[in-house]
Amino acid sequence: MADIYILSPDDKLLTVLSSHGRETCTFWDAKYKEELNKGSSFSFVADASHPDARFLFEENQVVFKDKDGVMRLFVIKELDDTSEEGEINTQVTCEAAMMELAETFVKDFRPTNKTAQFVLDNVLSRSRWVAEVTAELGVNSTTFYKKTALDCIADVINIWGGELQDTIEFDGNQVVKRIIKILPRRGKDSGKRFESDKDTTNIRRT
Repeated sequence: MADIYILSPDDKLLTVLSSHGRETCTFWDAKYKEELNKGSSFSFVADASHPDARFLFEENQVVFKDKDGVMRLFVIKELDDTSEEGEINTQVTCEAAMMELAETFVKDFRPTNKTAQFVLDNVLSRSRWVAEVTAELGVNSTTFYKKTALDCIADVINIWGGELQDTIEFDGNQVVKRIIKILPRRGKDSGKRFESDKDTTNIRRT
């Protein structure tokens, strides 16, 4: 990724970090990890000596484009400052913005023979997020009683199927829309295993 946008909690652009800029606050060692249907994490290191590093503050938001070209939204949760050989850097640890849905509750909702789109529209109606279901999942039934919206999304995936993708629409200055997408299968099973000393020259496991 070339740029990371830093926004205030109310979606106002504060600054842009760059992986190759000379005058902008630079960042490196950006690590984005996504576990299918379970969540994601993001961290990076930035030059703490740059004036714009003051915008790296807890609860400010982080926007970047992942390797698939999908816009992602995270929230800064932890800052770790280090000083080494005269260089001051900040390790920034973030949490997926969709985790705020753990604070939105569904008291009692009992959809019967409804589509996943209908169910998620209701689940997310009291939040800042909207649902877009592009997978053909048919109709199903369930009961949500005193559950968080985040748990309800997980239940929808378990019952209706599909695969989760959290993304945003971003116009370069502010977040226009927060979207919970339910997609058809995002990966594929090639039916082939890799084995040491066969078809591979190097293997690294994280």
